[in-house]
Amino acid sequence: MISVEDYLPAVGYVKNDPEFKMNYLIDVTAIDYDDHFDMVTQLRSIEKGHKVFFCVQIKKNFDIPEEERPTALLGSVPTISHLYPGAEVKEREVYDMFGINFEGHPDLRRIFLDKDFVGYPLRKDFTHPQMIKRPV
Repeated sequence: MISVEDYLPAVGYVKNDPEFKMNYLIDVTAIDYDDHFDMVTQLRSIEKGHKVFFCVQIKKNFDIPEEERPTALLGSVPTISHLYPGAEVKEREVYDMFGINFEGHPDLRRIFLDKDFVGYPLRKDFTHPQMIKRPV
């Protein structure tokens, strides 16, 4: 687990350090928990053949009124799109599905859903009038 503050320096370090040479971005995704998101970034060194996984715990902003939370950006983390150009699309997907803000992202907008879509479908607090709830 790595802090939000250490995320960008750590990713930059493993990309540029000759011992690591993490030159390939595999994925950026997130997991929603009740009080935080875990954002997972997977990197690989093509030359050396190893992988590194970063897990960043992003605390949810509970200062936002409860009725506004399902449609609000609840967390924020710096972008790595300037280090890995492929992160631009992957971060947009995480933004679109989870509502996590990527600070400094060059084009942070929805990628799969319509721009007027309300909410973030992969979050636990997401509801939709046409959604059928499974009995527990």
